[in-house]
Amino acid sequence: MKSKRFIFLFTVLFGISAFILISKFDFESKNGTYFQKELSGFMSQTGGNEAQEWLRARYIDVTTGQTVTTERLAEIDKQIRKLSKSKSISFIEQGPDNIGGRTRAVLVNRNNVNDVWAGSVSGGLFYSNNKGSNWTRVDSYAAALASPNISSMTQTTDGTIFVATGSNQESGSGNGVWYSTDNGATWQKIPGTTECTEIVSASESSATPYAWLATAAGLKKWKVGDAGLTGATVTTGACTALKISPDGNVIVAAFGSSKTYVSNDAGVSFADKSGNSTGATTVPVGAGRIEYAISSMKNSSNKYSIYAVRTNGELLGMNVSHDDGQTWSQFVGASSIDSDLNIYSNGVTNQGTYNSVVSVVPNDPEKILIGGIDIWKWKQTINNPPFGGFEQISLGFASPASGLYVHSDNHEMKWDNNNRLYIGNDGGIGISQDYGQSFYASNRGYNVTQFYGIAFDRDGSVMGGAQDNGTLYNNHANNTYQEFREVLGGDGFECEISFFNPKVMFGSIYNNDLYRSSDKGQTWNPYSPTLPASYNPTGTMGAAEHPFHTEIFLAEYYDLNSKDSVTFIPKKNYSSGALIRVPSAASGDTMTYVSQSALYFDDTLFYTPSLTSNGINYGLNTATGETVAMGTETVIYNVSWDTLRVQDPYQSWFVFYVNKNGGEIWGSRNSLRLSATNGQWVCVARNIGSSGYFDIEFSRDLNQLYIGTSSGVTRVNGLGSIYTSDPAFSTKVGYGLIAGGLVPTHTTNVKITSTAYEGIAVNPYNPADLVLFAGFGGTNKRCTNANTATSSNLVAVSLPSIVSGIACYDGIIDRNDENILVVGTSKGVFVTENGGATWENASTGFDGTPVYEVRQSWRSFDEGNGRPGEIYIGTYGRGIFSSSAYLDLNENNNSAINNENFRTKLKAYPNPSTDNTTLSFDLAQTGGVSVQVYSITGRLVKSINNKNMLKGDNTLSLDCDDLPNGTYIVKFVSGKQNETVKFIKM
Repeated sequence: MKSKRFIFLFTVLFGISAFILISKFDFESKNGTYFQKELSGFMSQTGGNEAQEWLRARYIDVTTGQTVTTERLAEIDKQIRKLSKSKSISFIEQGPDNIGGRTRAVLVNRNNVNDVWAGSVSGGLFYSNNKGSNWTRVDSYAAALASPNISSMTQTTDGTIFVATGSNQESGSGNGVWYSTDNGATWQKIPGTTECTEIVSASESSATPYAWLATAAGLKKWKVGDAGLTGATVTTGACTALKISPDGNVIVAAFGSSKTYVSNDAGVSFADKSGNSTGATTVPVGAGRIEYAISSMKNSSNKYSIYAVRTNGELLGMNVSHDDGQTWSQFVGASSIDSDLNIYSNGVTNQGTYNSVVSVVPNDPEKILIGGIDIWKWKQTINNPPFGGFEQISLGFASPASGLYVHSDNHEMKWDNNNRLYIGNDGGIGISQDYGQSFYASNRGYNVTQFYGIAFDRDGSVMGGAQDNGTLYNNHANNTYQEFREVLGGDGFECEISFFNPKVMFGSIYNNDLYRSSDKGQTWNPYSPTLPASYNPTGTMGAAEHPFHTEIFLAEYYDLNSKDSVTFIPKKNYSSGALIRVPSAASGDTMTYVSQSALYFDDTLFYTPSLTSNGINYGLNTATGETVAMGTETVIYNVSWDTLRVQDPYQSWFVFYVNKNGGEIWGSRNSLRLSATNGQWVCVARNIGSSGYFDIEFSRDLNQLYIGTSSGVTRVNGLGSIYTSDPAFSTKVGYGLIAGGLVPTHTTNVKITSTAYEGIAVNPYNPADLVLFAGFGGTNKRCTNANTATSSNLVAVSLPSIVSGIACYDGIIDRNDENILVVGTSKGVFVTENGGATWENASTGFDGTPVYEVRQSWRSFDEGNGRPGEIYIGTYGRGIFSSSAYLDLNENNNSAINNENFRTKLKAYPNPSTDNTTLSFDLAQTGGVSVQVYSITGRLVKSINNKNMLKGDNTLSLDCDDLPNGTYIVKFVSGKQNETVKFIKM
């Protein structure tokens, strides 16, 4: 989790002189000598716990109130396999292709150091054939329906690759351990496996090719050809951590409350090496998490050195054994939240149960690297008892171009045969070629970024708030089409881009820390709403009223009934009937005003001597006879003779959630009015419920605000018909500062259901049409009277399930066809074109990955929208995707068809395409078909004419092999049917 306040200062200072600023200081401890670089102020601001708590809430079964079971998740996967892949809609990857995401598994091919695999916790498996310089998604792994929630990987001595899914530190379920005997070309599942938190194997060629599995059912082993898993006799309970020596003889495993067991006979038997005393020759028990590391070479005693790192949020201690795990010594004890040895602490929270990894440096059994928030090194300097010093060797908030930079929150370390180190962390992949002296990130093509919220502008630029990767923006003008740039640090959450003025953006960090930009994210300013003095300021860490997951929403409307107006003073002459562009109070917008009479302006006005009276000079407007007093001046400048008051139709609401007085929504109508000195913040809703489940949607005209919380769905009426120019604005729409006090006089709050839902979709052209999306085990509902209903008369029909029990998080009702629903779920995106009667899986490219936000660019071309109908999705593990399947490239072309109530249903698939694309369509009558293909610049590149095609469903094949990569528009004509569709050649 990145720091939001100090990153820019650090970058400047670091650029001046990195090493001048970094000093070291020593101090003694009874457990060793610590060395720390004086930049701890730039540590991350939040721990991983808040993110994990939010994620766990997404995996609650609404029928039981408990975490959804592994069995139910497996059944959901089974049902999804039976659904057909969608031909109606497909998504293309928007990126980022230069920023990674949380990674807990890395594997280097034992036979070829160029081959590297990386496993994301929710984005699936990726492969590099050039030591991590570039990555590609392993489609064969996804095609096998293997879980994208990867926890660990290993390769046995016979070359078999194993991928374990389902981590103890993640909420996303795994679906077994998968293996490939052909270098990743095909995949199978080890029989009887479900979730596995860690998988290891011996590396020496003489070792038996067993893979050892740490599972909830204990320690297991398996090799290719075995009929099933073989259990090791250790103890009862789950195995939570595991490591094995290169020769396979020494195995160390954790069970129960992090009790340590060691085998010296290749797993035939295990000895309990746990104890309750920190001074004993055993490893203390009771840790929330324990991680092990075994040296890759034997030490001077011809034994393996084994390390144990114990955490419980904070560091509890580290132990080492230099005799194959028979006797242990503690070389450092516990550290508190404000300790100088802050491997797992940022001074605010501890997160040692979220990110912890330890690795022995290959050429030195007495030197280790420890990964927490940053990476630290420990080197033994005294043998008996083992004693040494710590040094912090990476900085998560250094410039990414610095050799000190490693992204915060480290989870994995793997060395190749040439001692090249690969690091898996919340930023993706880091690499060191010099034993940790310097580092660099290597994420090109490794798009496993986890987005909480997304936004888009009218030209198709996209932005998203990402877990531990800040707020990322792509206007498609960078080095590649999919490259993003980070515009705001911290954990990014909900974000918005103004439709009226895309230069205006809003970003958010944890705890309602809000920011606004007026220059497309080049610079940002804190956007601090005015809240009561009794409230903690927005952005206050740990404040109960400001949730970890910040919820914001921007709604805009061109309101011809607006009662707001602006004053316009002409700066030149205008004739009667002239068109005048009058600036709106909303930044970047203008209104067209037709002058009702001539308007006059003088840049230089001389006094008229004949008008001088009592020593006061006057200037004269010769056209109208008006005069202006000039005092004793004989000439004045820039005289405007007229002042206009012009209606301002550019209206908006910016709202966010505050966890106070039973749950509140605070909002402002001035958020796009950058020059406004008073935000006129008001509490527009109160006692709406907690934000465990949360979503906000406005009707098109802003008159209905729908709020979904853990307590149900509330509608606020009337927000679109009250304006800031009203002197009583705050009392008409706002609650009083005291709970139970004054209530709004103009708006009303109505709870329409007490059932909690994950998400809400509003029909942009029918505010009564509402879809409510339910979590695991719940039922999606479609409401037909949402804009007038109360809880007693809501008309809500249950929608057929996509598959039984699946969690639905968000979705849209298509702008043109209310029967089309696109829904983001715990397992990707699904679409229906018949109101939910049947569903298809549209998740190609991000199969099995959660999708928490789905948005559609619903405005028309006439409103200035360059991407009408385009759909955007934010995945939690595969970045941002978009679809032009319902994009209206020429809305007027379809009018004849629409008037006759006939849909051509023109689709192009596959889309994107690499060689051939198929057009599918429905003909109203038998006849000729003309197809013309245009480049995005409007040049005709291909034509097809078929003189006789039968009425009904038809297909045509387009040979695209000779077309250069790019975007193309297909124009389809048959009789009165005239439609267009876009496809991409890649």
